[in-house]
Amino acid sequence: MKKMSILRRKKNKPDKKKKDTLPSKIRLRTKTSEVSKLDVDESTFYILVNRKDDLKEITLYNEVKTPIIGIKEYLKSGVAVENIELMSVTIKEGTLEVESVPWSKIAVELIT
Repeated sequence: MKKMSILRRKKNKPDKKKKDTLPSKIRLRTKTSEVSKLDVDESTFYILVNRKDDLKEITLYNEVKTPIIGIKEYLKSGVAVENIELMSVTIKEGTLEVESVPWSKIAVELIT
């Protein structure tokens, strides 16, 4: 029986970071409130990661505008850019493709 990976991460550059072993707190959030499930439109959802001291806060979003607002709030509160990551997850043919959202796209969204 052939095993198939359901999670595939696209990499633009070789990742030389050490593994992240921080405990994680995961929240689901939509435009209006926190929810217990996430409805995904157009087969894409977004993951915003904020690494704080000894905790990794992970929030899932069903569209891109809301995590951008979250990034803006993190930056205003003094969170270092190196501790913030936004990823898009696309569901394709039974697999999940994870891709980092480039800071250039985040910057455009922040100024519009």
